[in-house]
Amino acid sequence: MSEALHMLRDAIEATGGLISDEGHLVPKGDPEWADLADAYLEACKELGVKPMIDDNERCARVKEKLVNNNCGLSDELVEHFGLDAMERFVEALLNDDEEED
Repeated sequence: MSEALHMLRDAIEATGGLISDEGHLVPKGDPEWADLADAYLEACKELGVKPMIDDNERCARVKEKLVNNNCGLSDELVEHFGLDAMERFVEALLNDDEEED
């Protein structure tokens, strides 16, 4: 099983990992195959490795989420705290909002 997970991960990463398409993560090599992105993310989770997501795409997704939720985000904040930290902050912020509803 582990070998199959590694092969799936390697295949997606060989074609550029994932990108965001209209708010959904899709394989850069084949944006039409969204289910493959889900399988890749699950494989990475099972393997305990960070998925390859284009940083420009990740940054755009973080900013889009903040804008959609009436928050602000400056490039200086991303630069100072790092994209990973800002992404975790946004996810935590959005999860807190969902729990309050």
